[in-house]
Amino acid sequence: MTALPDTPPALPVLACGEIRTCVLPSLNPLDARAATQLLRLRPDERVLVSERPNLYVRSPQTLTGVDCRMPTSNGAKVRVVGTVATSAALTEGRILQSSAHVRALARGPERRRPWGHYLIHPGVLEPLGRLPEHEAAQGVLDGAGGGELDLGLIADGTLTTLLRHPLLDQRAPLKSRHTRLRWAARQTEPGQEPAIEEFTLTEDDLRTVRLRVPATTAPAAVAALCEAASASPPSTTEVSDGSVPGALRGRPGRRRPGLPGPSPWPGDRRTRDVPAPPGWSGSAAAAAA
Repeated sequence: MTALPDTPPALPVLACGEIRTCVLPSLNPLDARAATQLLRLRPDERVLVSERPNLYVRSPQTLTGVDCRMPTSNGAKVRVVGTVATSAALTEGRILQSSAHVRALARGPERRRPWGHYLIHPGVLEPLGRLPEHEAAQGVLDGAGGGELDLGLIADGTLTTLLRHPLLDQRAPLKSRHTRLRWAARQTEPGQEPAIEEFTLTEDDLRTVRLRVPATTAPAAVAALCEAASASPPSTTEVSDGSVPGALRGRPGRRRPGLPGPSPWPGDRRTRDVPAPPGWSGSAAAAAA
């Protein structure tokens, strides 16, 4: 059967996102009930709660419509239209995260479609024309310029809204910096295993991760992996020495291939308290073994 003209290809060529992490400004950690109230971003969707082995609460997904240029490392002007998926999570009633992510198609129509088309494909961006995936991936990691897709700005908007919630007494148990983690994932080549190709510590509060994942891997699965790494102490409880967890050690301003030490895929000891992301299967699951 021939696909409908407005149906996007099933396998986008690029997934990317940004995660903002902070210590909740509350003297006491939130219990499951209070956390559910905090993360109720949509009245029509339920908040997900997991109490074993640790308390983990996730908000429903929200969508933000965008029509802008895609960041590119070579300055190519590529217009993209679609929606950005955003969610928030609270771990152990203490660590608050906001995550925005998208998946981008290799090619789209020359003209913009009606908004209804983009709304039925949540979290998908269609370029007007061809998307230079390598340049777009690096552009996302380098950061958005004026008029370009800024996933960090969208994630920060959700985080700011949550931090102003009346449930919070604004008495954080310790002083800490908000951290940012940008990630971009391209498809693996045939026979290639999923891998973290590069981790970069560029500023005190900014980390970037470039990955290769199978085409069937859901962007939410990659986002969950990066959220687990971003939430690992002491990266979210830095006070003065700027230390980072062993799996994410790097020298500021320098790039290094891969990550030292054991693999931080789901199932690794550093992320065992975070359930394996939904949709993480096949060769990605094999990497977790």
